[in-house]
Amino acid sequence: MNIVYTPNPVLLKKTKPVEKITVEILTLIEEMKAVLRESDIGVGLAAPQVGASLQIFLVSPQLADKENKDGEKISVFINPKIISKS
Repeated sequence: MNIVYTPNPVLLKKTKPVEKITVEILTLIEEMKAVLRESDIGVGLAAPQVGASLQIFLVSPQLADKENKDGEKISVFINPKIISKS
């Protein structure tokens, strides 16, 4: 699995909601976790960044500390909704 960059059209497409948690979705999430851990891209990764136009993203603030990657927790968000703003 590779990270895609602009001008890749998948980055401009409207993402689709995940209708059902399938083996394919779980596999995608595990592959995204591996990409996030192994790269220096930051602390988060969205499905479109790996070529999947789905409403999934991962966040792991602990990955910012490159000296301490052991035991990091990666939060997975599927079909997130913004319910308020400050």
